[in-house]
Amino acid sequence: CPYMCTYCSKSVFGNKLRVRDPVRFVDEIEYLHRHYNIKEFQIADDNFSFYYDHAMKICKEILKRNLKISWTLPNGVRADRMDSELLKQMKQSGCYYMAFGFEFGSSRILKIVKKSLDSEKAKQTVHTANKLGFITHGFFLMGHPEETLDDLILTQKLAISLPLDRISIGIPIPYPGSELFQYYLGEKNNNLLDFDWNYYKEGHSRLILKHLDLDALRKIIKQTTYRFYGNIHRILNFARKINNINLVGSILDGVFATVKIMLRTTGYSKLN
Repeated sequence: CPYMCTYCSKSVFGNKLRVRDPVRFVDEIEYLHRHYNIKEFQIADDNFSFYYDHAMKICKEILKRNLKISWTLPNGVRADRMDSELLKQMKQSGCYYMAFGFEFGSSRILKIVKKSLDSEKAKQTVHTANKLGFITHGFFLMGHPEETLDDLILTQKLAISLPLDRISIGIPIPYPGSELFQYYLGEKNNNLLDFDWNYYKEGHSRLILKHLDLDALRKIIKQTTYRFYGNIHRILNFARKINNINLVGSILDGVFATVKIMLRTTGYSKLN
């Protein structure tokens, strides 16, 4: 990934962005579809929309070959590098689900973590995707050491205000090699708790928060989850997008699993 977000584990795979040739990429999709009757594909790409023309070529190649497939972008795409034309091409070529990484609703925290996101353009993309019938998923973070309660509320308001169908709320984890890890390891008072690999997973905070306690963090994560999924208009909006009965079960399973993980007593309610 070419971006510089301080919490990312990109030190493992580097900053250089490598892309596949669109024709050869679709060759592989077509082979799997024709020979093995594979009908759905997950494109595990963190930066599918980074090169606009490259993304367009993939969509047009799928359409040119008349491949009757469905495909998704579950890893999260840059919503600020998309427009209505690309979204229309994606929809026509079979894409029905994508995730967007917003992370924080506070411009102050976005600057601290070096998340160079054009938030207004990203919001516009989500609204356009919703109108086109995409099932959308938003990724958010809560629990950065510099966050105040006001910052958390801004993230909560952003998540609830967008016409998303699903959200995931993670906690920044200072992975070794990340700027976040190095910064807090070198802090005078050392805000990094005792290093233990058992806690380097979803639902555990390894950083001491400067402006609020873990109970407050836990409360707002739960509150955001309840308010998001408890909105009847959101549920109805989601229901109108589903035109495949086989899709209903898998998506609902995902929603219920997300809520369960967010609320279970062994996970987000025990941030230590």
